Amino acid sequence: MDPVKIKANGQVLAYVFPRTLGAPEGIRFLNDASDPLQVGLMERPAGHHVQPHMHPPCERKTHMTPEFFFVQSGRVCVTIYDKKWKEIARHELQSGDGMLILDGGHEVEILEATRMFEVKLGPYLGDENAKVFRT
Repeated sequence: MDPVKIKANGQVLAYVFPRTLGAPEGIRFLNDASDPLQVGLMERPAGHHVQPHMHPPCERKTHMTPEFFFVQSGRVCVTIYDKKWKEIARHELQSGDGMLILDGGHEVEILEATRMFEVKLGPYLGDENAKVFRT
């Protein structure tokens, strides 16, 4: 099974990572290598060892703030919009599902009590500087 790509005008706005995805080779990167945030899935047996390592400094530029959601428990509905606020897709996420949002807008509706991780590039600029709301 592959991740679900949500596209508008030929551009990937988001990926949905269903909890049923697998990594048959042990590790699998789930989105395009050129995306500004990479999501990998690792499935290793007990006793597997990843050698101590560091990642060397690398200057990166991005024109957006990608976000990754991981639903640990509960259920949410995420709506994806293009840059003109046209609704492109809705996806329900539940325990074990993830989503990477790369561009456009989004809305999150909590359908059940939920515990969800959100990861995005920092530094955090505060809501007044970090978000543009639909009017």
